[in-house]
Amino acid sequence: MLVALAGATGLALQQLPIWVGANVSVSFASVPPLVASIVLGPLAGTAAALLATLPGATSTFALWLVLVHAGEAAAVAAGVARGTRPLMASLAYWIVVGLPAYGVAHWMAGTPITAVAIFGLVAFANALYQVMIAALIASAAPRSWMYGPDGRMARPLSAVVAQRFSAAAMVTAIIVITVAAQVIAQRTADRARVLIRDEANRTAAVVEEYLDGHLRAVTTAAAVLQPVLRSDQDLGGPVVVRQVTDVHRSNPGFLTMLVADTLGRVRIAVRPGSVRVDPTERATIVDDREYFRGAMRGGVPFLSSGFRGRTLGSDPTAAVSAPLHTVDGHRIGIIEGSLDLAWLDRVMDNASDIDLTVTDRGGRVVRSSDRNHPFMARLDLLQRPAGRDWVAHRTADPSGEARQLVASTALRQGWHVTAEMPRGTVFVESNRISLVMMLAGVAVFVLITQGARATVTSVTEIGRAHV
Repeated sequence: MLVALAGATGLALQQLPIWVGANVSVSFASVPPLVASIVLGPLAGTAAALLATLPGATSTFALWLVLVHAGEAAAVAAGVARGTRPLMASLAYWIVVGLPAYGVAHWMAGTPITAVAIFGLVAFANALYQVMIAALIASAAPRSWMYGPDGRMARPLSAVVAQRFSAAAMVTAIIVITVAAQVIAQRTADRARVLIRDEANRTAAVVEEYLDGHLRAVTTAAAVLQPVLRSDQDLGGPVVVRQVTDVHRSNPGFLTMLVADTLGRVRIAVRPGSVRVDPTERATIVDDREYFRGAMRGGVPFLSSGFRGRTLGSDPTAAVSAPLHTVDGHRIGIIEGSLDLAWLDRVMDNASDIDLTVTDRGGRVVRSSDRNHPFMARLDLLQRPAGRDWVAHRTADPSGEARQLVASTALRQGWHVTAEMPRGTVFVESNRISLVMMLAGVAVFVLITQGARATVTSVTEIGRAHV
């Protein structure tokens, strides 16, 4: 009956963790099974641990951890039977068995090695907290229940008083650690939000200048050519060829450039090291391209969405284009430049721990430092930007990674720059501080217990000396 009660209580406590950091929690699910181990022995404690953890084990990783905690219950009971204090028995078990097993379980689950170390130490500190609480609770059990070599667990008066005296200190320490860790996590989150928003804005300014500069290049070329264009027959002339070649040479951000007439027939095509002038009867047709339709129909300079080349190459690109007019104002074609998107990598590589993604007006990826965002994939966010920039959380991405902290900045051309940082990266500092605080709490508890035991022992000996 007591074993079933301990297991059911532990199972209920699994649903009530206390978060002391963004990804760090203190659980008390092992306390009832450990109390059963200390009071009733290894079989009862192991059975209670299995009852508390098995129902929630839905994966190989979880089953592995069930064995770890069941083993701890048996180890603590065995240590108590030999006269070892529960805390020392648990400490030895986790150093020899628990930590290595916990690390292997996380490694098998694909957890990054740095996170394995932090999560393992958090589990270690959590286990020490739980066994100390279990020892305090067990100290209040009737002596006739105690498990030990003679059917009773030896409990000197100094140990009993010290444990009960330190109970208040432990509760206070847990409360202080919880509040302090929450404050640290919130401040870390605020700093991370500012960091990624600033990074998104910085990158957006560079990308916007890159796009504006190349849009100005084709617009200026169109304006320079207008005085010499009298009909579409001039589109393949030497003056146009020279002008387009000069613009391409002076703007290394262009992969290729072309001139097309009103029917979308390419008259001039320029790429590094070559210039092609096509007669109209053999011309490539680009009238289905967004950059052609945008400039021809709108009559203004135009920035297209991302696309993959087909005429002068198959590189991922986007295009800037401008309409070409004759000297008397008739629209006779367009001039277009395809952008070298690899240039954006130099901007994105400067941001450590932050993934940067440039999306076009349709929300499709043009360039990204995150491999989970391939070219032309749609970047799905929980909310669309409301204003110039914004910060929000995003749920798991296609790789299944944890929630992201996201900032997005809108460009004038309708594109966006999005900066993302995994929450595990955001809160790694606060998690480390929380871990240090938890371990410090264990140390303080041990010192208080030892000090109280020593004080009570001294007082007891003095009293005996006067009797």
